Amino acid sequence: MGSADGRFAELATLGRVELFVWDGQPVAAKLADVAHDIHRLARTTGAPTDDPTGPEQNHPDEEPLTPLPRPADRHGSVLVRRLLIAVAAGVGIALGQRLVDFVVPPRGPQRR
Repeated sequence: MGSADGRFAELATLGRVELFVWDGQPVAAKLADVAHDIHRLARTTGAPTDDPTGPEQNHPDEEPLTPLPRPADRHGSVLVRRLLIAVAAGVGIALGQRLVDFVVPPRGPQRR
């Protein structure tokens, strides 16, 4: 199985490279060689923990991390918005065509 670690290593020419990887996750040698810092993160379930060795307790001077709120399911509103945009575009095209038909008379023999 391949990865793009070599491509990410090329980004080192643009600036500082810091990696965030899970504990135990292998890092390609090319990528590790150019990284300025590799941060190993403990795998958690997302549930609060009272374990003093947990990642929240590593820096006592900092406030503990709180999980970000999950965004509301907006799949329905996105679908409605896309549908309204499509309908508005269709109406705009139809009105524009009618305007062109009115302003520019048709060429050739008239059919009655």
